[in-house]
Amino acid sequence: MQRKSSPTHLLSLRFFRREPEKDLLSLNRLRHLVQLELLVERSFILRDYLNGHPWPSPSVRALINQLRELSENRITVITTMRQRNPLRECDCVWEGD
Repeated sequence: MQRKSSPTHLLSLRFFRREPEKDLLSLNRLRHLVQLELLVERSFILRDYLNGHPWPSPSVRALINQLRELSENRITVITTMRQRNPLRECDCVWEGD
């Protein structure tokens, strides 16, 4: 008898101007989610983090720990700071009124 392995379900979330908030904990309800990748744009991270304070911040780390606890360690969380490609992307996007 051959055993079928369950598919791996990955979710990647990218944050531009704000860090993840408490609603991140609701991802625990996604029963098949086993890996969560949190991507943050380097150009939008707060200057304090770039000056020796690594991302994720203590508040995001606390959320990650809560999510792991709620999911009984089912969800693996990966945090990544995405490097901006200055030749393809710029910080000059205008957001009008």
